[in-house]
Amino acid sequence: MEKFKGIVHRVTYHNKENGWTVIRVNPAERPHEQITVTVHQANVFAGATLEFEGEWTTHPKFGDQFKAHST
Repeated sequence: MEKFKGIVHRVTYHNKENGWTVIRVNPAERPHEQITVTVHQANVFAGATLEFEGEWTTHPKFGDQFKAHST
């Protein structure tokens, strides 16, 4: 599994019932880039610094995403 740390730029989608969340993150090592991260997390907000652990996936409609198993 891969790990990276970043700052949440925005919450794109959040399902209150199950916590599934899609966020845009600026990686700490490449702050001018944005990565789409999917994660089951109840409390995610813009400006939060989080460490993600998971793997890269490619969604057929939305492209490359980091599927985080933990934060």
